[in-house]
Amino acid sequence: MKKIIPLIATILLFTACDGNSTNDSEPINEVVKYSSDAIDMKTATENYRSDFEQCKAADYPNLNFENTMVFPVAAINKCRDLEIMSHNAQNQEIEGLMTEKEKVEKLKEYCEFFFGEYNEEYSGFNSWDGNIDSRESLNVDGAGYTVSARISDHMKEIENEAFHIDWFLYVEPYKRNYLWYTPATMKYPFDLNKGGAATILSESGKGVLSFSHGMSEFAWKERVARYFNDGTNNDVTYRLADGDCSIGEAIEYFTNDFWEALPFDEEDKQPYLVRYIDVYRMTDDTYAYFIRFSPVVGASIPFERSISKSVIIPDGTDATLYDADEFSLESQALMIKKNDIDMARSFDPLYGAHETGGEITKIIPLKKAVDTVSEKLTQNVRFNAVEVDLVYHGRNTPSDTATVLRPTWLIRLFNPNDANYYITYVDAVTGDFSVYNYTTQYQP
Repeated sequence: MKKIIPLIATILLFTACDGNSTNDSEPINEVVKYSSDAIDMKTATENYRSDFEQCKAADYPNLNFENTMVFPVAAINKCRDLEIMSHNAQNQEIEGLMTEKEKVEKLKEYCEFFFGEYNEEYSGFNSWDGNIDSRESLNVDGAGYTVSARISDHMKEIENEAFHIDWFLYVEPYKRNYLWYTPATMKYPFDLNKGGAATILSESGKGVLSFSHGMSEFAWKERVARYFNDGTNNDVTYRLADGDCSIGEAIEYFTNDFWEALPFDEEDKQPYLVRYIDVYRMTDDTYAYFIRFSPVVGASIPFERSISKSVIIPDGTDATLYDADEFSLESQALMIKKNDIDMARSFDPLYGAHETGGEITKIIPLKKAVDTVSEKLTQNVRFNAVEVDLVYHGRNTPSDTATVLRPTWLIRLFNPNDANYYITYVDAVTGDFSVYNYTTQYQP
């Protein structure tokens, strides 16, 4: 839930930032302009962990790094900015790729691939330019669900191109299957749920995982461990619903076998980078792997994780608050059986994503980024650093056709005085600073 903090509180919390904001996504020139503190990128990424230890030992007056979650950072020599196509631009490009009947055939293909079957009875769609009012409610396990206009009731109109289909919703409530696919703006499905975990949790009494809205970390009752994808925990093994599976085996299956088998065009596929695996207890003696990942475009730098927030732009004497519209992803998957993915969200390729601008060979080191954050924050509060990461970050602009993302140091903070979370960003190339405030059921 977003929370806009009062203006006076903003002024008290943050000192002047001299206009160093990274919220405008302007085209990047071929000649990269570096901060004077930037160093060789390979050195900065290879020394990332030792830099963090220096931050812990520095004893900042306003930053505490005692319990910080430090994401692994790949050692890379160079990268470029990324350009991500806006939804409107995607719509213009994707529109016309298929007829309305071909969209239905594509939905059928995806359902047969993921679920092994396709049932028209559970195939719904929506069209903003069609006169459709054919909804009904179903009651499953005491919960009500709304079924969209059925494809079977409108197939003749679809064949005659009477409707422009915006999205499909395939819901088989008794098996808890779910697929969301928006062919008007996205080339591939976005949200997948085979229903296995939802069924097990419901039957075991450990809680109901929503099958109609994909998955949520907060539906689980007990997280028992977290393992980063840094190669140190590959042999750690838990028992899943059909047998033992190690962390390494789960990562190997997800990033190779699952990814390679997806029914997507080969030229659109983008590799998956697993960030970490959370282990959740499913039953008394079985577990599930919650996989947080990011698609990779170019260098092995992940995209920022989605979260609601509001942006703060101090200008020295005043401050303006408005809703942030960052480009971010909530890419996640769930494994309850070996060699199978039960749920996935944001697993579709980023249509039209590509590298842009000049080659980036230098970035500022983490220690300098943390120094910048400490300098910009008030000295009257000691923030707890929740997590540190290097991500692709950029802000969407509604009038633009694309968003430009830049390698950025992300430092997430918690203020014990007001119980608010803050995300601070330091542009890894220029050193520019920005900060966001949000309140949420955030779970590190």
